[in-house]
Amino acid sequence: MVSEVTSVFARQRIHAGPIRAGDRLRTTDMRSRLFTGGVALLALVALQACAENPPSETGRASAPTRTTSPSTKASEQPNSTRVSAEIIDTEFKPVTLKVEVGSSVHWKQVGDQPHSVTAVDGSFDSSPDCGPLDSDMCLGEGDTFDHVFETAGEFAYYCRVHGLPDGTGMFGTVIVR
Repeated sequence: MVSEVTSVFARQRIHAGPIRAGDRLRTTDMRSRLFTGGVALLALVALQACAENPPSETGRASAPTRTTSPSTKASEQPNSTRVSAEIIDTEFKPVTLKVEVGSSVHWKQVGDQPHSVTAVDGSFDSSPDCGPLDSDMCLGEGDTFDHVFETAGEFAYYCRVHGLPDGTGMFGTVIVR
């Protein structure tokens, strides 16, 4: 019986013929491979988070930063404005913000899940120690984060918990003119 199933399985691989009742082994094998791949992906994410955010001497990372430097407030700069955005569950609203040089963007976390506002180029980060496995260091419900944009350009940002720097997942852009 085992050799018969193996024989059918081998024919399926070689000839890519129709799936037959004896091919259940193939479906189970695929599920096992998908599960193993998922576990491996989670392990890689965890390792990356640990490598980027080592614990402090106390074994705990510091609290999230709520403002960024320079400390010059947008209101102290000529022609500056303050633009507001929201962090809601798994998205930034609006996804794209357009501001003038010297303007401040004010993000408010209004969702239930933990988040960060992290620039792809490293120019700002609300929660450097935030990660999928250490959400205590992320922005929580009601927390805010402000950043003054002093140079023109396009600044892509993402959430460390729900996105990636390549634009996958929770991602946004600030266009500074």
